[in-house]
Amino acid sequence: MSKDGTLAQGEILFANVTFGNFTVPQPFISAQGSNASVNGDTGRLGMAGPRLSTVASTVGGAPLMQTIFAANPTQQNFTTFQFSRSETTGTTDGGVFTINEINPNFTSVTNSPKLNSIGYYYWIAFLDGIKVNGVITNGDSVYAEGGQNGNQTLALFDTSGSTSKIPPSYQDAIYGHVKGAVFNSTTGYYTVPCNTNIELSFTFAGVDYPVHPIDTVLAQDDGKGGITCVSGFYQGSHAANEDLVLGANFLRNTYALFNYGESAWGADPPFAPYIQLLSTTDAKTASSEFASLSSQRQQAITGKASSSDGHSVTPHLSMLSTSFFLLTSIFLCSALY
Repeated sequence: MSKDGTLAQGEILFANVTFGNFTVPQPFISAQGSNASVNGDTGRLGMAGPRLSTVASTVGGAPLMQTIFAANPTQQNFTTFQFSRSETTGTTDGGVFTINEINPNFTSVTNSPKLNSIGYYYWIAFLDGIKVNGVITNGDSVYAEGGQNGNQTLALFDTSGSTSKIPPSYQDAIYGHVKGAVFNSTTGYYTVPCNTNIELSFTFAGVDYPVHPIDTVLAQDDGKGGITCVSGFYQGSHAANEDLVLGANFLRNTYALFNYGESAWGADPPFAPYIQLLSTTDAKTASSEFASLSSQRQQAITGKASSSDGHSVTPHLSMLSTSFFLLTSIFLCSALY
């Protein structure tokens, strides 16, 4: 089961699996006809901790990442993600996923603070808070984990989601001040003017990670001759493991490294899994280019550039948004085995 609640069911089979340069003996779940194959992809690969693995708990097998790490004992146990952004839609348009390798352009990620992952199931770290136009919002956690202070919340990193779930107080801080913003209690989203330029950053271990304004607003065909824009960060209730879920619209602004520590072996590790983030978005540059990118996005949807008030007409295309990060036809999910 993935973190978004979708489920793939099927027989557990055994076969050699080749993934990039790695070939390992691997049990896997065959789930033909389920939603494991959507949007043209042909499967899903779980990226969460091995203790979450159904294969491990059911047949005593090892999930793919654990098997790869075990076959390469002299290397570290980590993966990295770099999501690219479409210049015309502002959404994820592919990216780069590596195992035990770091993009030469982002080697300084290893100098970033190590965010210890809370537990051994999902990739969850302490979030210090957010900044909206320089104003800090923090706290509002329903958890009291060891080492967590009163200002911190639990943030789960989700490589499979296109948007992000945040507490109501955080969403109100981001969108509540926007002129013309209207909250929809049914969907959990704000409707906002399409030209809304928000200065937003998330703070981990004292480091600010700016979010490009194009990632804070989603644009879609409203079906009535124009465009509707909604908040890229939606309101959701606290879940069993986290206060927030940060998807691709946050991760596009970082180069992310996920180190499995020694948890890949299934025993209590001498060092815990951790996450390192390197910011790839310059806040000033992002703010200055937002108007141009927003216009390109709206033109891609409607075939006509936006007006000065952020509205446009004559739609031809439906909503352009990439909900899944696809790499060589494999769906990479942060919490699926």
